[in-house]
Amino acid sequence: MRTSAADKVGTSVYFTRNIENQSSGKITLSFDFRAGQRSGSAGYVVLANGDTNLVQFQIHKNGTIVWNKGNGSLKTLLNSYNADQWYHVQIDADLDKKTADISIEGEKVISNESFNNQDLAGIDNIKTAVGIGSQNCSFDYDNFVLTKAEVIAPEEIILSADTAELQPGEIFQLNAQVNPEGAGGTVVWSSDHEEIASVSSSGLVTANGTGSANITASVEGYDSISAVCSVTVEEKELPW
Repeated sequence: MRTSAADKVGTSVYFTRNIENQSSGKITLSFDFRAGQRSGSAGYVVLANGDTNLVQFQIHKNGTIVWNKGNGSLKTLLNSYNADQWYHVQIDADLDKKTADISIEGEKVISNESFNNQDLAGIDNIKTAVGIGSQNCSFDYDNFVLTKAEVIAPEEIILSADTAELQPGEIFQLNAQVNPEGAGGTVVWSSDHEEIASVSSSGLVTANGTGSANITASVEGYDSISAVCSVTVEEKELPW
């Protein structure tokens, strides 16, 4: 897929390529671009879910290359680029973690950056935008290659502990391993009695009151795959 536009004044030109929605695993988008000038205009390559931009690579009108996070927030990827020079870009998106790495000319310029929207799952289209601004401009994009990594379905989840005995106010870290290695899916934590023991999104258990509670780790989208740690919270008896 090659897109380009030149001498567009105050005009936004979008090209959209719809792809089969992928909501887990990893995808890689690589492409080449060049910009004909360094001021007055901007160009974009976007990984999106519907109309919502998740990864927005922007050739900025001030001569930099940024990740546009929305609401005026920009993450600088390259402080300066040369007009009329081709650059190779690679975007590696992890759809389970909802993060992406970006490399320019083989050098990684940002790692594990969160998607612009954390509520949406999956990428179903790629957009390129050319000719945005109040001055004449020229942008070219070429050699688009989209690679989808094979999605490995999870088969089991194993916890670092099956039982735990805590005192009120004590904390305890549970870790979960999803098998087989490389399996997709996000681990979701829950407690059946949060007044006794609550758990954070990272598996950190907090003892809140005496009694028993079950801490469950499951894989999002795979309801049948889960593991339980039985937590008992008791006041420690004094030795005297």
